[in-house]
Amino acid sequence: MAIKDLAQELNGLFASTEGKDSIMKNDGYKHGNLGNKNAVVVNPKTAVLTIRCTPSNKRDWVAAADGKPLPVWVTDTLNAAAVN
Repeated sequence: MAIKDLAQELNGLFASTEGKDSIMKNDGYKHGNLGNKNAVVVNPKTAVLTIRCTPSNKRDWVAAADGKPLPVWVTDTLNAAAVN
């Protein structure tokens, strides 16, 4: 089969009376890739706060957090200080 004949045959396979976009239609097939619905948030945290501290400061802050993750404790503490 010549390359020209093969090209015409492939064009015939992908040709559609509905237009070029019909090849991309889902036609009801559910692929299962729905994305991470848990990642959608109303107020995303996009800013980053980075600090350097001594190991003893960090140890004291972790102890003061009383079991909370340190970023949560720091955010709560800073928010409380900003309100007062």
